[in-house]
Amino acid sequence: MLVNLRDFPDGLADDLKAMTQRKTASAAVLQACRNYRGYVQQNNALRDEIKALRLALESQRHTMEQARMAAMHLVEACGQGDMLNG
Repeated sequence: MLVNLRDFPDGLADDLKAMTQRKTASAAVLQACRNYRGYVQQNNALRDEIKALRLALESQRHTMEQARMAAMHLVEACGQGDMLNG
């Protein structure tokens, strides 16, 4: 099948040739098209991983805040106990 792309930027063609390691613009565009589906799948998987990591981080931050509050209460309780005994 013949595909004719008009006004295709030279800079984009050069970038695609460098990224795909192809010598001609047509081969580079074809390789980029072949790689596209895999890149989309990889991008979606990475987005899912980022979402999971952000949720885990938020959970850890919440746990740390709870631990900080518990430590503050413990310090406060220990300090008051010294006042009563002293």
